[in-house]
Amino acid sequence: MYELSGPDKIGKYMLSKFFGLQNERMAILFIDAFGRNMGFEFVSEGEVDKVIVPIRKILKAAINSGALIAVIAHNHPNSPALPSASDIETTIIIKDALKSINVRLEDHLIIADNDYVSLKQSTEYEYIFE
Repeated sequence: MYELSGPDKIGKYMLSKFFGLQNERMAILFIDAFGRNMGFEFVSEGEVDKVIVPIRKILKAAINSGALIAVIAHNHPNSPALPSASDIETTIIIKDALKSINVRLEDHLIIADNDYVSLKQSTEYEYIFE
């Protein structure tokens, strides 16, 4: 069994990276087809309630990782782990940007406290990852 195989292991890994953060941050995790960690990076830090999404930095990190699969995550330090309209729009933009360099966006996790929501596992947003 590889370190990050499956959505539960990825979710727990990401939760550990965001523990205790007070400002919103966005991170990207790169994994290979076997679930092995090929890199993790915080790509942006924002305020308490927003974060800027640096597409160029995300693409550069993806290219440098050599991975074909990515998972993005960001936290909601002072609100529930529920996606906003902006979160959905951002997910689609990142997915399309990564696709242009042959990297598949596997999921977007939204983290709040000790909880997270997987957009891919949500029946409302799974269409983004098809």
